[in-house]
Parts: sequence; structure tokens; C-alpha cells
Amino acid sequence: MIDQVRPSNSDRLFFDRYRWCLNFRMPGIYFLRGLKSESPEALETRIKQRHAQWLVYSEKYRTRAVNFDVDKIIALAKFLLPHMADSKLTVSQYWGYLYCNDFAVIESVAKEFLVPVRYVKEAVVTRAKNTVMLRHSDYALRSYFRERLTSVDTAKRIQDYLTCQPDVRISSALSAFFAHGPANYRGSCLFQRYYFFDHNSDATVTLFNLMAPGLIRQTMPVLTK
Repeated sequence: MIDQVRPSNSDRLFFDRYRWCLNFRMPGIYFLRGLKSESPEALETRIKQRHAQWLVYSEKYRTRAVNFDVDKIIALAKFLLPHMADSKLTVSQYWGYLYCNDFAVIESVAKEFLVPVRYVKEAVVTRAKNTVMLRHSDYALRSYFRERLTSVDTAKRIQDYLTCQPDVRISSALSAFFAHGPANYRGSCLFQRYYFFDHNSDATVTLFNLMAPGLIRQTMPVLTK
């Protein structure tokens, strides 16, 4: 049950997209890792296959038995399926983190599936819409990527371009991707929507778009407190 909603400590949406976050406990929730739009039948088959693999692993390595209700996990997955276009589920061991913009979805998961709730957080954004608020910044603009696959050659060209710009700051996630990604991938590279870089000129994005049209989903002004 939901007793209270805690405000987030950050003046930004979760993943720059979602207003609410429900953290709940459900043994076996890791079977839902990678939940996406698919048919209910395919979803149920995939969960049962993961469960069967887990049983084989547990028997082989004699791991400690964990009691969970596969039917309940499947029911939760089928409930969430129609909402995944505007929701995101991440999992960590027995804990699920459901991010969405519809509080009714949060309430339904907590009440109908009787999951133990650790907390519900609300991202309270007081800054102007489509802006980035920081305590300090040397940059005027922030550009976010669109989630998209690119060729390895394109990813390498983007890496070379951004890392050679004297007036660009690359986010830590994007830096990690460049450090471990393009050189080690074969065929294609996946840019995530939370990758970004800070800069001071629209010309930086203009030149970027010549290499990868449409990969930048949004550029926002950076404000300081």
C-alpha cells in the first residue's frame, strides 16, 4: 500500500521523462528485465522460459531456494504491457523500480498485486519546461541523444568529433560508452536517450547533424541557480 509520496531530491524528471517512481519488492521480478512491447502470449512464454532456466540453474548449483509466484509475475507483466509506451521498469535482484507519468498505474501495482512498497517518489520540477537547471555550468546548452542504433563507423565519427571540440563537455555515461563501446562493437552501436553533451553554440549541433541526422532529440538551454 502507498502511505505517502516522497519528493525527489533532484529538480528533474526521472530519466528526464517520468514523474513518478515506485520501488517495490517482488521475488522473481528479474524475470521482467527488458520488459517491452510484445504480445501477451510471447511475454508469458519468455517468462516461463526464464523460470525454467532458473530452476535448472538452482538445481545444478544447489542455490538457496526462493519462493515466488510465477503466475503473479506474469499477471503483473501483462498488466504493465499496455503502459510501457509511457513507462519504464528496471530491476535489481528482488526490487523493481517502475517509472511512469500516470499515478493510477503506480496505485494499481501497489494495491492489486499487494507488493511491499519501499517508497514512491515524485519528481517535482520547479524549473521552466525544457530547460536544464544546474548550480554551476560553463556551458549554455545541453543536447540529448535519441535512443537509436548507428553503424560503428558513425559512432566513431561522433566520438572523434565531440572529443576534439574544445568547447564541449561530454556526460559521464557518454564518455563511458565511448571508452568501452565503438571500438569493441561489431555491426552497430546503441546510443541511449540519457546520453548528452554540453556546449555553447548551435553550430556544434548543426555540424553534428551532418554526421548523424536525427540522432539529437532535443537541445535545451542551461540555467544556473
